[in-house]
Amino acid sequence: MNPICVFLGAIFIIAGFGCARGKKYPRSSNWMNLSSKEWKETDNVPLRRNVGGVIMLSGFIFLSKGMMAGFTKRWFTIAMILWFMVAVLDLLYIEKSGKYKEKTFQPKNMKRGR
Repeated sequence: MNPICVFLGAIFIIAGFGCARGKKYPRSSNWMNLSSKEWKETDNVPLRRNVGGVIMLSGFIFLSKGMMAGFTKRWFTIAMILWFMVAVLDLLYIEKSGKYKEKTFQPKNMKRGR
């Protein structure tokens, strides 16, 4: 049993669950800088769930590494590479799905260009 991986896995699972429920995500600096109009127009529930799910997935990978003796460095590396691919596909889905078109997640003091 690897206590560091168990600890990191628990932290990532708690953070991902908090993000998916909306407890941790609105405290980020980008969300705090949104105007009230942009805040009301933004449907952030699917975004929170996507990001929270990816964070929780990494937590389960770390927890598995810490709890299972058969989950060697090789399998952990493969699992993290697969997690990275899932995270990239999730980001591409968020970007290309059209759910977030015409909605911005930038701080209001930054210029928006197209």
